[in-house]
Amino acid sequence: TRASRGGNKPPSPPSANGSQAVGSEDTFILAVLERQLQRLRTLPKEEQRKALRSLLMQWHPDKNPGSRDQTTRVFQWIQNRKRELNL
Repeated sequence: TRASRGGNKPPSPPSANGSQAVGSEDTFILAVLERQLQRLRTLPKEEQRKALRSLLMQWHPDKNPGSRDQTTRVFQWIQNRKRELNL
């Protein structure tokens, strides 16, 4: 049936290396981060810089040694989106 094949489920956001994100947790995290990055675009440049730095530090792999693989993917994804959005 259509539901068993995924129905109208949107594709997972790509990870930093261009492959599909791993797991539904990554998909959720990247969706939340995408909304945060879109909101950053409305801030003055100085506030954008501070908020983006805070976000990058929160997801830095060295700050999260217990989940290094996931934080590396998310950190790289944030850096790529930063360049794409000209933040």
